[in-house]
Amino acid sequence: MESRGYQVEDVSNNPSYWYIDIDFIITSPTSGEVKTFEVKYDSKINRTGNLYLEKTNIHSRGGYGWFEFCKADYLAYGDAVSG
Repeated sequence: MESRGYQVEDVSNNPSYWYIDIDFIITSPTSGEVKTFEVKYDSKINRTGNLYLEKTNIHSRGGYGWFEFCKADYLAYGDAVSG
């Protein structure tokens, strides 16, 4: 996206964004429109063919998974095994 002129801000290490599960803030070079992205990697999708949507997590806020509290405009989902 940067090579196409978009401004990309990585907020994945910013605790303020952890609770709304946002990794990147992207700004359009032409319109100035701002969109947010969450990136997930799955190590089993290449074997199962299934997309994993985490609805519960005992280690997370109130036991909710990222799917329940993610506020990103877009989800980028990658295969951690095959890339």
